[in-house]
Amino acid sequence: MVINIKDVPGVKVPAPNNRVLKTLMCPELDNCDEHTILISIIESDSSTGVHTHEAAEYMYVATGRGEAVTIEDGEEIVEPIEPDCLIYAPEGVEHDVRNLGDETLKLFCVYTPAIEPQGKFLESIEIQKR
Repeated sequence: MVINIKDVPGVKVPAPNNRVLKTLMCPELDNCDEHTILISIIESDSSTGVHTHEAAEYMYVATGRGEAVTIEDGEEIVEPIEPDCLIYAPEGVEHDVRNLGDETLKLFCVYTPAIEPQGKFLESIEIQKR
């Protein structure tokens, strides 16, 4: 199977977390039972917002520069990111990815095991099913 990301419809997440989500693979699309795979395209001077998941998340930085933030025991751990970096957010750990550059920051995100779709993520799946 080959999926061209350009052909996958995206869902715009409004301010303050300006980004586009494109769901590539997940159980709800009947193309992957074990994982959720999506693309997150974060606009300049924006971020994913602090959040957690009930699964581990691996994020490959395809384009852009910024910082990855994890919050452990109330303390922010901030690390610079650039293309070819891999970010790991363990299950249940608060995290954020911030785009500090002038170009979009594109993340290839893998959740394992697959996560329950909700919000804009669920909306991106529903758009593809049409």
